[in-house]
Amino acid sequence: MIRTLISKLIPATLITGTLLAATTASAAALEERVHVVGNIAYGASGDYVFTETYYEGNPVYVLETDATFRLYRRQNGTWYIDFNELDEQWSGTIAIGPNAATPYDGLWDKSEQGAAPTDAIELSGTPYTSLTAGTYTLSDTLHNGKPVYQRQSGGYTFSVYQRSNGVWYLDFDALDDSWSGTLAHGHAAAEHPWHGTFNGAIVSPTTAVEIADAPYSSLTSGVYALSGESHNGKPVYQRQSSGYTFSVYQRSDGKWYLDFDALDDSWSGTLAHTSAAAEAPLEADWSLTISNPTE
Repeated sequence: MIRTLISKLIPATLITGTLLAATTASAAALEERVHVVGNIAYGASGDYVFTETYYEGNPVYVLETDATFRLYRRQNGTWYIDFNELDEQWSGTIAIGPNAATPYDGLWDKSEQGAAPTDAIELSGTPYTSLTAGTYTLSDTLHNGKPVYQRQSGGYTFSVYQRSNGVWYLDFDALDDSWSGTLAHGHAAAEHPWHGTFNGAIVSPTTAVEIADAPYSSLTSGVYALSGESHNGKPVYQRQSSGYTFSVYQRSDGKWYLDFDALDDSWSGTLAHTSAAAEAPLEADWSLTISNPTE
């Protein structure tokens, strides 16, 4: 068993929560890209990339195709797209984002403008799986002020979008509030489709996560791909290493765990975990480094 291997690497008395507490906590993964969608003046929609600089303690992004345009948060807590200096002045402002911690949480000032932290989501466990399971890419339209993710399959367009009740739906009909075409939906209103749980689908904001600086890094470091399984209504990410299966998954307390045992709530096999409950592993503070290998 892996415990035998681990006991050769570190005394068994240290394979406890003490070991985890001794590691240095890291913040939730910073999005390197923000995908701005909709009708932005001067054609300034598209991918905004992190510049490795900050304004008022918040990341500054520039349009990948034209660094003239910047996306940043001012002192009032609101995000703006601007082509002038990084400052509090109105001059140069062409779009107003949400008053939120990120430019993709909350609504933008105009309903035809919005942003997303990912340009694709993954669905599994859906009705008509052969048609509906797989990758849904970010479209260039919005509905209810939120991004729309779509997939072409079997001559149909399948869409994941938010309706006016704040709930996300999987649908093959028009983007509207009618029930016609509905295949699956969230259980409650949510900011993003991977928040909360779905009735009839498992939703992930990424195809994989990458882990580094975890205990026993020679075994645990690397890419964890979607396994196709779920636990607590959330996707499971796994990595095979030296004959063992390491898993990243959410337990019933809402926290995410790195584990080499069964997918359950027991402490056995736990190697690391988030400091608090979170909707996705990349949205949490860990005692390791976690990132999105696809961005």
